[in-house]
Amino acid sequence: MAFAAKKEKPRDYYAGESEWSAVYAEALQELKDTMDLGYLTGESPADVLKIAATDLNNGFLLIGQGKTENVSVFVWRMPEFNPA
Repeated sequence: MAFAAKKEKPRDYYAGESEWSAVYAEALQELKDTMDLGYLTGESPADVLKIAATDLNNGFLLIGQGKTENVSVFVWRMPEFNPA
């Protein structure tokens, strides 16, 4: 017996400024950092949660995208940050 794959409907939800601000105001710092990275990079929440200090290399943040396996490269100016 074969089953037809259920098509997943894309999620098109966008948190407006009031919703974003309300969550951000009550969030722990870890969630604020995650929200900031997602906002600045445009990456999915799942990909943002996988970011580690080891993804920083000489001022570049390399993010591997989960579904497509593409790599996004972002340039960060953080001379004071040294994950080593």
